Amino acid sequence: MTNRQAPTHNKNPATNLKEKAKPISHFSHSQLREIFEGGDMGDPLPEMIRIFRELSPESNPDYITKIYEDLTGIFSGDFEGFRESSTRYHDLRHTRNVALATIRLFHALHCESVHLPPDIIKLGLICAYFHDTGMLLTVKDSKPSGAAYLKSHEERSISFLRDYMHKRGFPGAYFDNCESIINCTNLTVEPDTINFESEEIKIAGHILGTADILAQMADRYYLESLPLLYMEQQDAGIQQHPSSLALMRQTTTFYHEVIENRLKKSFTNKCISMRTHFQEWWQLDCNLYMEYITKNIRYLEEVVRKHDSGEGELGQYLRRRQPIV
Repeated sequence: MTNRQAPTHNKNPATNLKEKAKPISHFSHSQLREIFEGGDMGDPLPEMIRIFRELSPESNPDYITKIYEDLTGIFSGDFEGFRESSTRYHDLRHTRNVALATIRLFHALHCESVHLPPDIIKLGLICAYFHDTGMLLTVKDSKPSGAAYLKSHEERSISFLRDYMHKRGFPGAYFDNCESIINCTNLTVEPDTINFESEEIKIAGHILGTADILAQMADRYYLESLPLLYMEQQDAGIQQHPSSLALMRQTTTFYHEVIENRLKKSFTNKCISMRTHFQEWWQLDCNLYMEYITKNIRYLEEVVRKHDSGEGELGQYLRRRQPIV
């Protein structure tokens, strides 16, 4: 992130910056986007390492870089046993965004005096990186697209993660607890029905479940990505919506009736803690994720209304091109 555009990090999270936090109006749109996306190159790894060092100064952050590099290889088909990713909604960019949101929530809770052990943070992050790998194809797969596994991808993701952890020599406790954490990203599973080994594992699961929702729905390309999600559903044999426009219409209702309840109740409102992260880390007095989700949903409602009123085709309103990483 360029020093000319970005505010300076708070070097001491124990310092109370809430009185010094600047309102969102003090930052340009480009500054806010650069902060939100974790850098000016679309690569959140350096930001994640900085945050991890703040959370656990005694721990070596090299494992984050290693997982990042391995996941990049897995999605590109350069990792043993995997083919190049064929899904465009659940892609590498989404995976990186979820990992960034995950460590930001760990930092937020840390600033709120919820101090989790380094191993819990590490486990939460590796689960974030692997949570959608179940939609990747292996070299032995005969399916034409990884989206064919959309319905059961969490189970495959857990299996892939356990195999990866075995190869990389991760602790046995990671094997035991990754399932409950990743299952928090499954919208068909109620978090209250998941058996967590401890309160700390439960918090990690709630963080990942929250981060998965925040990262995708706050993304600047979220609306343009919804037709891609529709295509994945078609490849998976999910006939829930007759068209991508129908999915877009239903998304606003789904957010208000399902997602908001999941964030606030099922995940015990972890989403509001993101504001603490931006206050303490950037001296920015807002929750950028919720700000951008609200904007996306409002604009989506407007786009659907205009289209239904015959005021233009979808392409007239959804013009951003999602970057490919």
